[in-house]
Amino acid sequence: IIFSPFSVLHFLSASYPANESSMASSPESQEEAGNGDDGGTGLTYIGLSSLAPGKIEAIWANMSRNYYISDDWRAEFYISLAYHGFISVAHDFYLIPEIQKSYCVLDFADLRVCKNERKRAARYRLAIDHNLDAVLEGIAARHDNSWVVPRYCALARGLHGRVVPVTLSSSSAQRQARFQLHSVELLDEEGRVVAGELGYSIGATYTSLTGFFNTEKVQPSSSGASGLKYNSAGKIQLLALARLLQHCGYSFWNLGHPPRPPSSMMYKAEIGGHVLPRQAFLERWVAARDLALAPLKCAGGTPEPAAALLRAKDGAGVA
Repeated sequence: IIFSPFSVLHFLSASYPANESSMASSPESQEEAGNGDDGGTGLTYIGLSSLAPGKIEAIWANMSRNYYISDDWRAEFYISLAYHGFISVAHDFYLIPEIQKSYCVLDFADLRVCKNERKRAARYRLAIDHNLDAVLEGIAARHDNSWVVPRYCALARGLHGRVVPVTLSSSSAQRQARFQLHSVELLDEEGRVVAGELGYSIGATYTSLTGFFNTEKVQPSSSGASGLKYNSAGKIQLLALARLLQHCGYSFWNLGHPPRPPSSMMYKAEIGGHVLPRQAFLERWVAARDLALAPLKCAGGTPEPAAALLRAKDGAGVA
């Protein structure tokens, strides 16, 4: 397998800070993750055997490396990566798993909901696994050069709506953990998906991958006033989902990359997220990933009024 160093480097440098970018190299020219290290010269190839006991601990401990690369698109491998704390994106034909150096985490007791968001939520409903295609289309329309490439979409469609037991290749024992890939939708009064995200649950954890919100603007009024047609839709989707996760008994929400002041992903801090270094995150992750929870869904399996979710505290008052 010959990787394209320029294309992968371009992807990383465009998506992440320059000091986190690195050249890709072929698995033929370096050992697989867990067997060795490439000295910082390239993306280490990672396979299912890299996640075996004894090897995964070495990966977790190696703070000089966070990005890896693979051409293995099997659902079993993707789920095993997620189970071990990786968040996987894609570039061209390759999966780019990342074991982050730090993570933004939301503890639901820290959730911040302001009065305006409660008021604006009245026109919306939150749905789970209601319309994956609309979410994928929204992500593609919102993000130029999205990492949600066709092969990633196919993987998502194959996993969506399924509750998959986590079985590790290194053990015949089946874990209590269940993996479920979710689409999350915020619906307007007419049932249109105006914000949403792609994410997954494992045990008592939920992880966000990527999302979108509708940026359509209202027609200027006679006074010249204008603005977004679906004001605060993206924020309300996040807040309503946080309350639903809390109500369903989730331990915490993995929001992925930390905010980067002054302007990048600051919404994560605004809703109450805080940053954990890798090892502190993994301690919490490992403790929660094998807990058995019922599948994530709205009450009655139907879209839930966002305003009712935002009024709820500590999971109470959600009907």
